[in-house]
Amino acid sequence: MKKVRIGIVANRFLKKEPAFANEELTYTMQGNVAAVIESGALPILIPITDPGDATQYLSQVDGLILPGGQDVQPKLYGEPESDLLGVTSASRDSFELKVIEIAIQQKKPIFAICRGAQLVNVYFGGTLYQDESLIKGKVRIEHDQTRLAIKNEIPSHMIKIVDEELQSVLGNSTKVNSLHHQAIKKIGKGLTITAVAADGVVEAFKNDSQKITAYQWHPEMQQRSDARMLQLFKIFLQKNFTETS
Repeated sequence: MKKVRIGIVANRFLKKEPAFANEELTYTMQGNVAAVIESGALPILIPITDPGDATQYLSQVDGLILPGGQDVQPKLYGEPESDLLGVTSASRDSFELKVIEIAIQQKKPIFAICRGAQLVNVYFGGTLYQDESLIKGKVRIEHDQTRLAIKNEIPSHMIKIVDEELQSVLGNSTKVNSLHHQAIKKIGKGLTITAVAADGVVEAFKNDSQKITAYQWHPEMQQRSDARMLQLFKIFLQKNFTETS
């Protein structure tokens, strides 16, 4: 049986190691690849290239994963850069925004993770906190668990699930891993929040009409410690495709 083809948009960076000094690498987290394979689909890596190539790339896949990575440029949601802003990638922002546009036009389902979720939110007119220190509220949560020396796959804070479909997998609340310093401020038009943290940070959202599912945490990493996270990928495929193998 022909497998569903899931395009994973790759990241790009310079690897600062002696053997690969100044060599640019195109990569994705192995967890993204493993989750797609374990869900019965075929992963296809999509490199960051000219946005004009997005239509052709999308025509080769059935669905899309937008993974984590660099900060999103604040100019895309109408704000000046804060001193707290991390590394950005104009080329990645431009390419992925076009990929989102074409995927929606072609009715290709999107599974967005961390930065991917933030960029989808911006695409729909939402905004971001440029750093977690700018989040106002009485409850304080550390959203970048690397500062706490917690392994990537280990959950670090609780979230509340407010969507029935997601509750069927994770319950009314659960603990998730957290590897981000930016966060959603204003939710984009047409997006429905499905999970939140105690400090009000949006942890997941969806748009069923556009076949979009998004998570602020990293299920591709947390699946190593919590098998339920793999179910999020499997449900995404089952919900959007009639045939998987």
